[in-house]
Amino acid sequence: MRVARAHTRLLVATLTALIVAACGLDLGGVRDELEAAEATWRAQQPTQYVIEYERRCLCSNAGQFIARVEGGSVVAVDPGTGIGGAEELPFAFTVERLFDTIRSAIDRESDAIEVEYDAVLGYPTRILIDADAGADDDELRVIAALRTDG
Repeated sequence: MRVARAHTRLLVATLTALIVAACGLDLGGVRDELEAAEATWRAQQPTQYVIEYERRCLCSNAGQFIARVEGGSVVAVDPGTGIGGAEELPFAFTVERLFDTIRSAIDRESDAIEVEYDAVLGYPTRILIDADAGADDDELRVIAALRTDG
């Protein structure tokens, strides 16, 4: 009888975990946070800035980069530990591209989306996206910091 109860408890715990995992991500809340952060960014957006970021993924353009942004466009990229300036240019993040990355994950209904935003300027400082929790190696992590002095 004890074994049957133990199996029943394990089954209930497993089913509960599956239900929570299936219903756990509040995409509406993630979208609301994104929209609020974008409004904060638009209200204070500098015309030029330097964004330092690290992209972690199993992809060809992972690494650390420093991009100079003027008028919303990347004008130069320092490769840091990444693949190189010229090669990174089409993939380089601006704040707007970070917002687009988050929005795309919401639209695709990714299984996990975690974002932290700068309290003053509203840009994303940390992003974790796991499109499919059941698949290995599809995660994207980005850590970003902004400078407006250069």
